Amino acid sequence: MASQQFDVVLTLEARSNVFLEVVTDHFGLDDEQVFGVIQSSVRELRALLRTKGVEYLDLKPALVPSTDRHERAFLFDWKGFQDSWYGGVVIHQLLTVLDTRSSRSVLVGDWTSNIHPRAILRESDLPLMPPAGGMRGDGVPATLYVVYLNNLTPSMVAAIDAAFSRLPAYAGSVDMTYTSLFKALLSTMLVRDFIQHRKVVVTSNADGDDDAEDQPLAMYDFAGHGFLARSMPSTMYGMLLSYKIERPVLEFDERDSRFSLTAMTTTPHALSNFRVVLEESKLGYLRRDKSGSLKRADMVHLDAAQIADRLQQKLSANYIYNLARSAQGTLKFNMILESGRSARHLLALEYQLERRELRVITFY
Repeated sequence: MASQQFDVVLTLEARSNVFLEVVTDHFGLDDEQVFGVIQSSVRELRALLRTKGVEYLDLKPALVPSTDRHERAFLFDWKGFQDSWYGGVVIHQLLTVLDTRSSRSVLVGDWTSNIHPRAILRESDLPLMPPAGGMRGDGVPATLYVVYLNNLTPSMVAAIDAAFSRLPAYAGSVDMTYTSLFKALLSTMLVRDFIQHRKVVVTSNADGDDDAEDQPLAMYDFAGHGFLARSMPSTMYGMLLSYKIERPVLEFDERDSRFSLTAMTTTPHALSNFRVVLEESKLGYLRRDKSGSLKRADMVHLDAAQIADRLQQKLSANYIYNLARSAQGTLKFNMILESGRSARHLLALEYQLERRELRVITFY
């Protein structure tokens, strides 16, 4: 498998983006036709990005969850801004400190639940990191505006916190790296604002605009902060350039998983119908080279069948990424699994349709 060349779709969003669902239902498309729609869209996306100086696969850190970087929600009281376009004020501060050596997605939005966010944070057992200089006011307000970023190091978090602390409306930040009720609720409220890829910003433009032109819907002063703004059609952006904040897979998310599988195969089947297989030779490799990961996952003393069973239990509760297919017919994808709030692991699986098996490629 190592010598094979793989065609990769980093991520596909069909949770809140209904394009594929509407097109499939309206035209009565079968799986092979949906596969064709997705693959055609990915080819168009890659080509268009390349004309704008961005390689699609280079966006992986912004689109796929990481096992060694952090996610963070920065919280503001929108009533504390004098400017009615408070989002612009916040993003202005953010753009002054974004690390231009790496990439990330930026999502934004207001808290829309009738339940006070402070109560959800308490239920989620998530501490609020106060702004640099100390807590202000009552902490988390009901009139909450959130800026959410992925692929952050601790030093990046500190730099962003210091920049936001210049704003009186800033309430502090919360670590969103691991699953929580607060994170799950935010996943239903926030919109994808833009991708920051080094010194380039990728955002959406209205469908129907000239694709060769850059007419970003996000009206921030990217150029004034040294960023080159590039825009993509909103349908393409929503389906293929959207970071999915992870949450437990709900019943209405199941079509997302099916469409994601259809990005790599014309024969998608529910993963719950497959059996996870860990070969003894692969277990030997994991114990030799990835023993730390097995230990953090509390699986170091389990045999191959027991580890496979443990992984099997997690299949239906996680999203899939790095959807890959080779000319030789090999299909594989990745999942991100959590060990409580202590570690995240990457699980790579080969999709073997005939055997209804998911063969473990690696786990770390």
